[in-house]
Amino acid sequence: MRTIITVLFAVLGIIFCFPYHLYLKQLAKKDQDKAYIKAQKLVKGFFGVVMFLTGCKRTIIGKENIPTDQPVMFVGNHRSYFDILSCHNAIDMPLGFMSKDNIKDIPLLYKYMDDIGCTYLDRTDLKKGLETILQTADIIKSGHSMMIFPEGTRNKGGNIKKYVNSAKENIRGDFFATGKRRVQKKLWNKGNGEQKRG
Repeated sequence: MRTIITVLFAVLGIIFCFPYHLYLKQLAKKDQDKAYIKAQKLVKGFFGVVMFLTGCKRTIIGKENIPTDQPVMFVGNHRSYFDILSCHNAIDMPLGFMSKDNIKDIPLLYKYMDDIGCTYLDRTDLKKGLETILQTADIIKSGHSMMIFPEGTRNKGGNIKKYVNSAKENIRGDFFATGKRRVQKKLWNKGNGEQKRG
């Protein structure tokens, strides 16, 4: 029952909030920062309701280590879609994500992702992948934090997957050139009692 209610809320929410997206798009032409903050609040609230409806609970460890005076690149292993919801709502700063480009196949969803500064990585085209890396680095340079999942896709197993090549470049190359902090996401794996680092 929780799943049905959550899916209905998510689908209807994405549809009925679309006029607000159009408003934000117009607002961004006049005041991009204001539109960005409003979009972050919308998404944070949406994620919060989804987590409440599903009964999702989280434990936050080491939040005090996150710098608050500069943008940060967060790097995490990807076990579930709830990684995105949990991290976005646990971190007290605006946050965008680097996502797979095929997320755009989901109608309307990527519009809201655009609003919070997400980027889309084409893992089959090196040139486009590099452009996305540079775009994401520019977002961090502009003062907005980003999160990436270098495994490239959700990892349903117990071990951390090998980082995809483009993700390695993300971490080792242009992002460090921004001079911003990189923070790893800690994930508590209740299945085997081991703490994983992304």
